[in-house]
Amino acid sequence: MFVLIGLQVADLVAGLRGQSPAVVAVACLVTVAIVIGIRLLWVFPDAYVPRWLSRRRREREAPVA
Repeated sequence: MFVLIGLQVADLVAGLRGQSPAVVAVACLVTVAIVIGIRLLWVFPDAYVPRWLSRRRREREAPVA
């Protein structure tokens, strides 16, 4: 996957020509914030919801701290 992403970098950089560095920086920060936010919204339910739905899993595994 990283190889495929790396192959796209040249096209992305070429597409940024003429853009203000401030605009590029803001776009990068917004993208990172969205990715981190989605990650946080996914990780916590992923840890707790299966335990709420399965009694066998609650009995078998140690509690989530």
